[in-house]
Amino acid sequence: MKNVNMVSIDLGTKNLIVKVNDQIVYDQPSIIVFDNESGQVFIGEEALIMRDKSPTNKLVREPLANGVISDVNALVALLTEIFVNIVQVNNKKIWKWGSFWKNSVVLVAVPSKIYRLDEDVLRQALHGNQPARIANFSEKFRRYEYFSKVMSAEKIVIMPAVKLATIGAGVSIWDSQGAFLLDIGAGTSDCSIVATGDIIVQDSVNVAGNTIDAAIQKYLEDKHYISVIREQAESIKIEVGINVEGHDDLKDIDKEITIYGKSLKTGKPTKVVLQKEELQAVILEAIEPIVNLCKSIILRSAASFARVIQENGLILTGGGSLLRNIDLYLSQRLDLEKVIIAPEPRHCVIKGTEIYEMYKNDLYDKEFIRPSR
Repeated sequence: MKNVNMVSIDLGTKNLIVKVNDQIVYDQPSIIVFDNESGQVFIGEEALIMRDKSPTNKLVREPLANGVISDVNALVALLTEIFVNIVQVNNKKIWKWGSFWKNSVVLVAVPSKIYRLDEDVLRQALHGNQPARIANFSEKFRRYEYFSKVMSAEKIVIMPAVKLATIGAGVSIWDSQGAFLLDIGAGTSDCSIVATGDIIVQDSVNVAGNTIDAAIQKYLEDKHYISVIREQAESIKIEVGINVEGHDDLKDIDKEITIYGKSLKTGKPTKVVLQKEELQAVILEAIEPIVNLCKSIILRSAASFARVIQENGLILTGGGSLLRNIDLYLSQRLDLEKVIIAPEPRHCVIKGTEIYEMYKNDLYDKEFIRPSR
């Protein structure tokens, strides 16, 4: 039997996760920064700190936006940096271990709206045939021509993230009963019914965590003339949550929130104290397209799935499902008895690759498997 090495990659708008065999080796923001003066490259958390504070000599790129690859060269560069500098197996960098990629298979979870051209480029990059080309700073980053060979996978399997998220939520997708799932990421929300190993009904909207953050930023600017950065808007969203009628879990929490930012009138640092109710209304308006998406999938589903929708309810995955009380809110709006947040929802996609690791030899040989469970 071949000794097959398996690499799993979750291409998330907010976070990129890489798993080698049974170990997560990278789980950081999907962002890369190129320094034109020094030729340095910063990725992940280090790059995120620079996003809103970068001088003109630094080029900030976020390779994925709204569920699609928005900058394929930046994505290839980010993957290259990860495999050159981060990924180790048995305490040895992969690129120094020439035999690693022999008999290897890479399973890539991609957003539902990925373009075929981007998929082809991604395949070429993971085969080591597509170096990143950073047009603005090409002279500074010639090393990508050499390091492109760091990624030289033999077999590449590209799979919809929503299918892996369903598996990672602990649901079998290979029986006929089916599962009703909503994956709320940073760039998109995907809703689907998965059964017999296939996506039966599926659709997505470009409304997710980033949309809520942007709505909070815009509201504060328009109504209170205060500007906050994206990370701050996200913190506000997490603190405020959703107050659902009939549920008192937010009753005893402080009803006010103090927000620090820059005044759009004076340009000076300032603060405002707001009622959380005011911002909860902004959040509810922002997520209304997600509610409509779920309703649409229910209406489009066949009568044979009515029972599974009513009895098993809706399963939530993705980082957006951690918004406080979103499960209760969706339960009310969709008239469902059950809306369940999957364990570790942010990692459901990468967890969904585990069953493929169990059959990685078959995946290597056939580039497709259909487990019985």
